[in-house]
Amino acid sequence: MISHHVEGRGNCCCGANAASTDSPAPLHRENASLGRRVVELAGWLIPGTLLAFFPKCPLCVAGYVALATGLGLSLTVATYLRWTLLALCLASLAFMAMRFVTRRLRLRTA
Repeated sequence: MISHHVEGRGNCCCGANAASTDSPAPLHRENASLGRRVVELAGWLIPGTLLAFFPKCPLCVAGYVALATGLGLSLTVATYLRWTLLALCLASLAFMAMRFVTRRLRLRTA
């Protein structure tokens, strides 16, 4: 973790002027707001939970949709819906993983 020790003359430990507004300070995990942390956690939990409880057959997808909304789906539509939801969940998790990795790399090089 990067130390944010500020010397008495207003300079940072790296020699940059602390009063300078040329570049904003990077947002570290300790400075992140509670709302931002909740949104980030939900970004991991929602697709992960959907994948964990994902039905394996299109007939189950049609049944869940009928129970939740009252709409009936054909087997063909349920099949396409199942594959679309699967692709969206995997893409979302891949995006979150890439964002996590790039943030970690950026913090290590900073």
